Amino acid sequence: MAERKFLPIILLVMLVFLSFLSLYADQDSFDQSKALAVIERDIPVAAPDHPGNVYLLGEKIKVKFPLGLGLESIKWQLTDDKDKIIKKGSLKRKGKFDVKDIEVGKLGIGWYRMDFLDEKAKLTDWTTCAVLAKLKAPTPQDSPVCIDAAIAWFARKDFAGQERFSKLAALAGINWTRDRISIREMEKDELQFVEKSDYDVAAALQAKYGLKVLHGAPTRPRWAINREMDGRRGGQFPRDLRIAYKLSKMFAERFKDTVQAWESGNEANANNFGGHTVDEIVTHQKAVYLGVKAGNPDAIVAGCSSGGVPSQLTTDGYLLNETWPYYNAYSIHSYDWPNAYDKLWGPSIEAACGRPIWLTEADRGMDYDSEHPWCDYTREKAQRKAEHMAHSYASSVYNGVNRHFHFCLGHYIEDRPNRNSQFGLLRLDMTPRPSYVALAALGRFMAGAKSIGRLKPDKIANIYAFRAKPDGLERDVLVCWAQNPDGGWEAKGNAHYKWTAPKGLKIKGVYDYLGRKIDKMPDELTDEAFFVVLEKGNAKKLNLQTKKMAEYRTGKPSPVILQVQIPKRDTQDTFKNWVETQEHAIEVNKPRDIVLYAYNFTDKVVQGSVELVDPPSGLKFSPEKWKVSIEPMDRTQLIATVTIPDWPAEMLDKNWIKLKGRFGEVGQPSLAFRLVAKKDKDEKTSH
Repeated sequence: MAERKFLPIILLVMLVFLSFLSLYADQDSFDQSKALAVIERDIPVAAPDHPGNVYLLGEKIKVKFPLGLGLESIKWQLTDDKDKIIKKGSLKRKGKFDVKDIEVGKLGIGWYRMDFLDEKAKLTDWTTCAVLAKLKAPTPQDSPVCIDAAIAWFARKDFAGQERFSKLAALAGINWTRDRISIREMEKDELQFVEKSDYDVAAALQAKYGLKVLHGAPTRPRWAINREMDGRRGGQFPRDLRIAYKLSKMFAERFKDTVQAWESGNEANANNFGGHTVDEIVTHQKAVYLGVKAGNPDAIVAGCSSGGVPSQLTTDGYLLNETWPYYNAYSIHSYDWPNAYDKLWGPSIEAACGRPIWLTEADRGMDYDSEHPWCDYTREKAQRKAEHMAHSYASSVYNGVNRHFHFCLGHYIEDRPNRNSQFGLLRLDMTPRPSYVALAALGRFMAGAKSIGRLKPDKIANIYAFRAKPDGLERDVLVCWAQNPDGGWEAKGNAHYKWTAPKGLKIKGVYDYLGRKIDKMPDELTDEAFFVVLEKGNAKKLNLQTKKMAEYRTGKPSPVILQVQIPKRDTQDTFKNWVETQEHAIEVNKPRDIVLYAYNFTDKVVQGSVELVDPPSGLKFSPEKWKVSIEPMDRTQLIATVTIPDWPAEMLDKNWIKLKGRFGEVGQPSLAFRLVAKKDKDEKTSH
């Protein structure tokens, strides 16, 4: 009897629960655990050949003899990151280039430089080696410590090199790597892939070492260039979104077992990467999302990063086009100083709409000093870059970053008229720079890190708190440093700030910027960050401030996409305050026909309407509504005659032309784009 009495209550509770599940399913079915992606991984071990002279603590170190070292080199000496001499010895030669590996015995965790000297103790050449702590647990699946490794790029058609890069990334505690694909090498014919490729091997090798891979989805082969619309080179994206969809699907299917995430584009707003307007970027994003999910429903689809500083215009474009259901992670790039993340990233946080933010390229350019091909830093500059690593990762995770990909692992230089920059954590022969060892310290102490908050007692002082899993144990971890926030690299390296941690902190260990254990808590902050491992929950004893993130926006992706197509010759760019902006530009007060498309990425005919909504003042747009029928996997062309006025400056952020599709259960797709007054060439603001 009692069971019958409670049966209606039980049924009601179940109904509410099922309703909640249904509601959640409607909210884009966003599953954070799925978005993290999972790969089978073990604790990485050092390879017998020790690529790059990288060893784990406890191993006997043998430094490889550098190729090309002349007969005048007869001695060696080993120094640490502070230029302190650790060991000395003589080279043992059997012949000119037949020299045994140099045995230096066991060393502590750190970075080391081996100088080769002639009989007068003059430097003839040098190489490096490193000792890392062996991880005590596999790298957590949710660790933010990632790297832009570009392994298929750096070790092109060099499978042994691809494996060495993968090993070195895994030893440093890396969670995700970022890589690149050339569609020209993947296609043997139009929409037909080759049977085997360099990229299949590179992705498989990274998976072998437990690395999850984020790949760019290249969607514009040569045959897809619309020369009439885009000129000889074309943009980064194809004009026809069906091509982007099909290729994204093919890539997702092809790499289903080795590539867990796809990025829809790379800095597409920048002229050197296509010079696309924000509406072109987001409509392409939608097609890539649908294509990737059709090829591998479990794959993560990341957004297209923008070059330069995050802008409100980009954010407005993402929001007005209702793009948020079409990405599982919002991508950004940053080459700014870490202390600027806080004030610069507001637009990106808003555009992410509560999705994870992936910082898929991050660094601060630094000029190299030696000649090609080595393009090395001075010791002092290498030290500054190593210090930068903790500043960048800790600051970004506090500011909402879910995955941080430093650019980059391999030896990479950019020679420009005004600068000659080196970005690699590894040297030309894969031997380490100090920044690689600093990365490994982050891989260990920020493993699985989630921000708890930040303490800033002064403009140069930085104390960041995280819940993390150093050595596999859930702890609170502080990352502490001081740095002059003003000036360039020449102003760094001299900061000092007296700071005493609150009493009562239960400290489990203190470690320096390279991961070496320190006897006691420092009483001064400097540019060299240190890590304080606390008992879980201990960080709450600090007066921490937290970063507010955007609320999660719900929504479902529609398989109907609306697109505007305007010739590249009618795109004009501006460059102001490190923001490159591309805009469709037409003559004012002159009627102009604009081409629109409605795409149907389903296997059935869809019918509905497309109409102009909320037009800006002064716009003339005809017709304002179309009845539309679209065949499966096809598109329908719509023509609108548009006239724009010479909008005043206060209207420039409000002159969006917005269209809405009405397709019943298939969805209500949105399109928003801007038309600005065409300027004469000498009026353009460019860089």
